[in-house]
Amino acid sequence: MGGARNGLMDSKNQTILIIENASIDDEEFRSIFGKDFQLIFASECKDVLELAGQSDIDLVLLDKDTPGVAVGEICSHLNANAANRNTQIVFMVNKDQECNLEDLPVRVADCLDRPLKPLIVMVRLQRHLELKGYRD
Repeated sequence: MGGARNGLMDSKNQTILIIENASIDDEEFRSIFGKDFQLIFASECKDVLELAGQSDIDLVLLDKDTPGVAVGEICSHLNANAANRNTQIVFMVNKDQECNLEDLPVRVADCLDRPLKPLIVMVRLQRHLELKGYRD
């Protein structure tokens, strides 16, 4: 699904795996990303691990409070698929939560505060997706 050409990515071919607890947020993500990206939603651990190991994922957006989803397991499954070896994870956290990137696995590249601010989300995620394109 994802693809790079000379380090540049065509956003319509980029896939973002969104792991979140509440399906109510699906519409929020669709409004932020519009039709520019392919979005895959998952909330259960078995679905997350299957998608991370089999799909071509360009970025993982993870609600840090999703129960039963371990970042280490996601990283292992991403590594199992050669196309996902450069895929980064971005945490979504509530404003009152602290997100210390130094204490998190290497794959966690950023944290976004909830409630999400669409412009900030787009700018930051575009930067991560560009970097993935260069790494690929």
